[in-house]
Amino acid sequence: MTISTSTGACFNAHRIFAPLDPFAVTLAGRRITPLPSTLAGDTAPTPAPRVRTRAAVVHLFSGRPLAYVRVMRRGQVIATATSGPDRVLWTIPVPRGNSRLVLDTGDRAYAGALSRLSHR
Repeated sequence: MTISTSTGACFNAHRIFAPLDPFAVTLAGRRITPLPSTLAGDTAPTPAPRVRTRAAVVHLFSGRPLAYVRVMRRGQVIATATSGPDRVLWTIPVPRGNSRLVLDTGDRAYAGALSRLSHR
């Protein structure tokens, strides 16, 4: 039996046949569950899970293919991740400071907080 959901959240919305449940990803060697968010990475009222790193580039592995992965700050895209043809292993440039990592499955956006620490 297939259960479909129509979110009606946007004009010309389509039926979603997969569950919209959050999923776990591995980011910079840590496993997190990103929260449902807006395309700008807003997860209000719940704070997004945070990953802190010193690396300028990190890798993300997702159990499901993603449409895109972007690094956002103040609603602006500041970096775009790249992936292979499978779209489950991504290479993400990490700018200095705090930003939002937005993962889009094509049906829903999810976000986590990403911080690049200084090399002190």
